[in-house]
Amino acid sequence: MKWFAAIGLAAVVLFTSCSPSEKQGPRDAEYFYSLAVNLFYDQNAQQALKELASCFALDPDHVAAHNLAGLIYLGRKEYADALYHLQIAVEKAPANLEARANLGAVMIEMQSWTEAIDLLSPLARDPLYSTPYLVENNLGYCYFKLGRLHEAETHLKRALFLNDQMCLAFNNLGMVQVEQDRTEDALDSFDAAIRRCPAYPEPYFHAGAVLERAERFGEAVSKYQKCTKVGGESVFGRRCNKKLQALK
Repeated sequence: MKWFAAIGLAAVVLFTSCSPSEKQGPRDAEYFYSLAVNLFYDQNAQQALKELASCFALDPDHVAAHNLAGLIYLGRKEYADALYHLQIAVEKAPANLEARANLGAVMIEMQSWTEAIDLLSPLARDPLYSTPYLVENNLGYCYFKLGRLHEAETHLKRALFLNDQMCLAFNNLGMVQVEQDRTEDALDSFDAAIRRCPAYPEPYFHAGAVLERAERFGEAVSKYQKCTKVGGESVFGRRCNKKLQALK
């Protein structure tokens, strides 16, 4: 299960602070950073990293560049490198909300739940942060992994209060309710996720598992069939197909 919507991490918008022509010359640190941003949005991450290396050679403390490098390494699942750059960004600019959010995402990927909570909690209360529902969802997931189910549910419901179309938060809430043996509530949450995101396979799988444990096998088969159809060769698509074959 992913804790963020597409990352996810979700929720990060990068801006160049000014164009190269507004700086001292065409090839200062900001110039190379601007090139890296454009390459990143063109999905050329490797070349973006090369431009960021040129940026760091001129300005080793360029916060936005460290944030971008961390985001790229996070997407590549190279967490040590992501951690290095994002820690620098947060250290140099503690008020940089995007860098803090990205560093929290790295901590979640590294299963450092408490550290992630410490990083993300201030963002949920910051009126300047534009997507607090994503942070609330991530906090809910961290508390869920720590077994603190009441706090997990509180944060997930806040996420849904802020954005009632967030299928990921409904899915995560259902998982919390499963752990609390609240079968019908969990099914309601998974169904809410499915209604909002019918091509999202994970809630079909969880709903099927709940129905299977409740010996409601016909309903479970229906969920697994739909999950297999929409999930294809994804992780949950394969899991649902395996469950479906076992129930035949």
